[in-house]
Amino acid sequence: MLTNQLCDNHVLNSRWFSEFEVMKLMIYYHFKYKRLSLILSVVVNHRISMRHKHLVLKNHTMNLPSSCRQDFF
Repeated sequence: MLTNQLCDNHVLNSRWFSEFEVMKLMIYYHFKYKRLSLILSVVVNHRISMRHKHLVLKNHTMNLPSSCRQDFF
């Protein structure tokens, strides 16, 4: 039963699957290794800022890959 639910969730979230994996890793490492979490967050923030520089005239929240990122940052 749980396996089917996970599969359904994967199908529903397949569009943002890679970003969701990044968020899961960041949360996991945040509790396990705080220093590694800091490095990961810097990398992700750098990616966001690079996108923002290319799309200065647009609203940068529209360029975020998933709603998950808004919840955690």
